[in-house]
Amino acid sequence: MSAYAASKSYVLHFTEGLWAEARDKGVTVTALCPGTTQTEFFDVAGVEGWLKKHRYQTVDQVVKTGLKALEKKRQYTVSGWGNYFLSLLVRIATRRTVVVESMKYFRPQPPKEKK
Repeated sequence: MSAYAASKSYVLHFTEGLWAEARDKGVTVTALCPGTTQTEFFDVAGVEGWLKKHRYQTVDQVVKTGLKALEKKRQYTVSGWGNYFLSLLVRIATRRTVVVESMKYFRPQPPKEKK
């Protein structure tokens, strides 16, 4: 999880830098920050059923958000109001709180015993 979070942070900050450097040249660079999206990712990652337990957006919803942000020449966009609100909460919480709460959310659940 640490490498995943760090790489997401890097991509966001790198994109924002590219956006600032390229915008005067007519080039738009936008970071799309989706939340949980309905794809095969969770099944491939070995956490089948994740989408049944959590809110998610469809791929079409995420793509529409990204294209609208690109048209408006935004440096980043967060897809979905719930995800946007959560991104704001993370800014006012302590870093320790964010890390501890994230660990609870993403900690793998032990396998259920078969009957």
